[in-house]
Amino acid sequence: EEEARRHPQKNIITKAIGIEKELRLDEGDVKEVKLKPGDYLLLCSDGLSDALPDEDILKTVLSARSLQEAVKLLIDKAYSFGSDDNITVVLYRH
Repeated sequence: EEEARRHPQKNIITKAIGIEKELRLDEGDVKEVKLKPGDYLLLCSDGLSDALPDEDILKTVLSARSLQEAVKLLIDKAYSFGSDDNITVVLYRH
């Protein structure tokens, strides 16, 4: 976990959706994740994950009254903690 946060190549994109007409997936590119009712799935850019520790992200999501509020709080908190990068956040609750 710590290496993933600090690795010098952590922000290098190796594949992107929407760049080419066809998306080529290699073995290992797709992972199946079993979600239970109430589980959250967070997709975010490094503008969020570099600014906030995982524990702060978790506390913010769990304390929010809605997914929309959680996303807004996460973005506001990341900018208040000094993020100067763009921030993308997608939050899903199963």
